[in-house]
Amino acid sequence: MPELEHFCPGRGIARKIRTAVALAVAPLIPGLLFSLPDLVQGDPMARWYVEVSAKVGYPVTIVLGIPIYFLSKRKGWTRLADYALIGALLGIAAYFSIFLPGFLLGASGVTYALGATLAALPIAAICGAIAGISFWLIAKT
Repeated sequence: MPELEHFCPGRGIARKIRTAVALAVAPLIPGLLFSLPDLVQGDPMARWYVEVSAKVGYPVTIVLGIPIYFLSKRKGWTRLADYALIGALLGIAAYFSIFLPGFLLGASGVTYALGATLAALPIAAICGAIAGISFWLIAKT
């Protein structure tokens, strides 16, 4: 409701704060969710999920997520389903970004590693969708 922001300037500021919080928190949510079973059992592996979420999620959020956020606002892609789809696509991009340095440097075995881990691609898409939904829930509600 942009017309309301004219009469209630605090509303626009609150939305910007929620967006900033969503950008900071959403990339961690998939790792936190996946770590819950290990966390309950006291398994130190729980920390690994959150670390991977941070190490992969934040760079993808900064490089692709923020520009796509502004594009989606401009195009009117603001529904929950839009954010879930965009998040899934970003999750797929995150998966492939892990192999990008190896491809660029011509490292041997990168193609084999990509093929050997391709089964993880749906998990990356699901994690991205979870992050996109989390972003929407924080920033838009």
